[in-house]
Amino acid sequence: MTVWIVGLTLAYVGIAVLLLSLNLRSTWAWPIKAGAIAVTGIFYLLTYFAWHELSGWPASELPPDPFVLVAVEVQEPDKRTAEAGAIFIWARTMNALMTAPRAYRLPYSGALHQALLLARERQAEGVAQVGRWENAGSRIGDDPPALRFEDLPRHGLPAKD
Repeated sequence: MTVWIVGLTLAYVGIAVLLLSLNLRSTWAWPIKAGAIAVTGIFYLLTYFAWHELSGWPASELPPDPFVLVAVEVQEPDKRTAEAGAIFIWARTMNALMTAPRAYRLPYSGALHQALLLARERQAEGVAQVGRWENAGSRIGDDPPALRFEDLPRHGLPAKD
């Protein structure tokens, strides 16, 4: 991962050097040169903020509906430090069970915490859990929607003809 960060940084430095050399030697009007510099700066900022989402940090959205629960980490709110708490869910989509799970960060909710505790108990018994959102949108707000868990249906062998 560090190699990619260094490579991306060197690529942007190369672009900046190329832009500087073109601006010093070209006969373009200054508004065009200033626009090129501004666009390059905007790309630097966009890459900086987008890299956080691409580097494996938990997504700030709800897991897909439905999803297979892989793991959960709960950080309860702390009244002494005024931390709001968070719930981290690792989940896979239903149609791609063999793919790597994705991490999601949700604001802490007592109801969500209880639902996840029950789902973890069922997982400990060896039963995979499927999560389904009730009245869910594509982004999370301060109060996540209700989450309901059910056992992953076992598919038997196909019937012989």
